[in-house]
Amino acid sequence: MTRELVKQKFGQVWPAHVASFVDLLIEGRRAVGDLDLLLVLSVIGDRNMSQRRTAGERTHQELFERWSGRPEPEEINSQSIAHYTGIPREKVRRKVNDLIMRGWLERRDGTLVVTRKCAEDLSPMTDKGIDYLSNMFRLLDAMRAE
Repeated sequence: MTRELVKQKFGQVWPAHVASFVDLLIEGRRAVGDLDLLLVLSVIGDRNMSQRRTAGERTHQELFERWSGRPEPEEINSQSIAHYTGIPREKVRRKVNDLIMRGWLERRDGTLVVTRKCAEDLSPMTDKGIDYLSNMFRLLDAMRAE
């Protein structure tokens, strides 16, 4: 039903989505400085904290508090990131090294892991992401009520 509702109300959804998404991208660029770097970090974050790995945590606070107690992340490396994103492998490797130098990533048993420092440093971007999702939920709720 949601997909059909979005298609029916596309004229309302699209502008709200674009405005909120642009705000999120701007905050990401401001926080990270490079959208390819942000994409590489996002792919690693997805493998580290995918829905099936975080299903037990119900709130942002609970997820953050249990940072060190999370299950082991799915394996990911520069080659798999390059393949998935289409970013050249050497460029991904440089981005990964940059993220490690910032203290936002570490290598653990051959895989890349997002650090707590990353989550702390990028909390303004997380807040923008929450704003984006809130705007979309609010809009969808209003459309359902019509």
